[in-house]
Amino acid sequence: MKFSEFLDSLQLQSNSLQELQEEPLASTSTDDLYAILDTGGRPALLKRFKELGVTKLGHRQTLANGLGRLRREGSLTRSPAHKMASQSSAGAATATSAITDTSVTPAEPPPPAQPSPTPQPPSIDERVMRHLRDRSPVAALRLVLAASDDPFVWMLRARVHTQMGSFCEAVLAYSRAASGKDCDDALAELKQLGELVRWLDSPERLYGAFFPKQTPRGLPAPSGSIVTDGSYEGAPIKSSLLAVDPSAARVQIGYRVWCPEKPNPSRPIKGVLLYAHGNGEVAPNYDPFAQLFHLLGFVLIVVEFRGYGWSTATPARHSTIYDDAEPLSRGGAYDEARRSAGIDPSLPTVLFGRSMGSRVAVHLAAICTGTVFAGLIVESGISSLRPGRPGSADAPADMPTVGSAKVELASNSDKIKGVIMPTLILHGEDDSVVPAHHARANYEACGARRKRLMLLPGRGH
Repeated sequence: MKFSEFLDSLQLQSNSLQELQEEPLASTSTDDLYAILDTGGRPALLKRFKELGVTKLGHRQTLANGLGRLRREGSLTRSPAHKMASQSSAGAATATSAITDTSVTPAEPPPPAQPSPTPQPPSIDERVMRHLRDRSPVAALRLVLAASDDPFVWMLRARVHTQMGSFCEAVLAYSRAASGKDCDDALAELKQLGELVRWLDSPERLYGAFFPKQTPRGLPAPSGSIVTDGSYEGAPIKSSLLAVDPSAARVQIGYRVWCPEKPNPSRPIKGVLLYAHGNGEVAPNYDPFAQLFHLLGFVLIVVEFRGYGWSTATPARHSTIYDDAEPLSRGGAYDEARRSAGIDPSLPTVLFGRSMGSRVAVHLAAICTGTVFAGLIVESGISSLRPGRPGSADAPADMPTVGSAKVELASNSDKIKGVIMPTLILHGEDDSVVPAHHARANYEACGARRKRLMLLPGRGH
């Protein structure tokens, strides 16, 4: 089969098809491509497309996916040209026999039917990219983290981390991928990631987005609680792009812990509430509520953002909101905070995110592995800013893409699909800042079996 026929079988959109047909592929056959796929695998096939002049990575992936799909369906197990040649040879042999042999001979039995090809399972990159197209980044993340450790998989990991907003992890993964066959693609996408980070953190996009307050560390504790103030190391101060530089100075993220001053036998402590507060708030604002949380059976830990409370590094940044929080999940920072406050290590932890802090809580719940966290509470949380959602705005036309996709950092509803821990969603019905339809969308998207939506009548943001 000639490559033009193969493109027709993919049923691509006309604009993409026209761009591909302009590439110097006319003399290539699918049989040649299958031979490359069988001997060198998908990386070799992508490399061959690049050698043939398919310059766009998205086009190379489209061609490779289509070739694999059609092969699994049995559409390209034997090229049409090969079939026509075989039929012509058989016809010529039959005609020659009829001329030279006038005796009647019994007809030969038909050849046995060839078994249909066994469908091949989708490759890991097909599965990962399908999850990303379906806006299920957590499912894609679990696939790549369980895959083998090679440069091709690191490329996939970099793309998934980018879509999750984990830019430090994405930078590290792109750096690992650059050691393999996809070096040029890895470096190109890493450059695009740098453009996205600079776009997100430009002055015009930071203006009016954050309302940080600074407070000193060590303010007096409220009565009835023992307070411990601390901090942990977050992302690089200047940019997540410096994640590969071990000498880069990193931000210190503040937190405050409230433990009950005296044990209450009738109200024993049953867990820890790890709380990410809203915009314009700081941890000491929760001093008046500490006793209430103790009565509910919780030790309270409130975590700051960069530039808030006694955290370092101002201004706050869009690009580091998840990078600064991730050490709480997999960097040992949370365990150290519990030890420093004398918290019983056997107590389970429930994540609580309010308003802007819901993005951090949902993100930590999504990337959580094992039993680090036991539950999730989302209060007044946004679902998505995606075009087409009620009350949402169109994505800016000048927003840079990484690979072929735009990154939506504010999408709780995409990430909460992969949350399986028990989840409670709280929202005021009269919330004019984040309308209640966001809570409904988060609830419907949540992947937890045990989940509950509570809309509070007469309550705002």
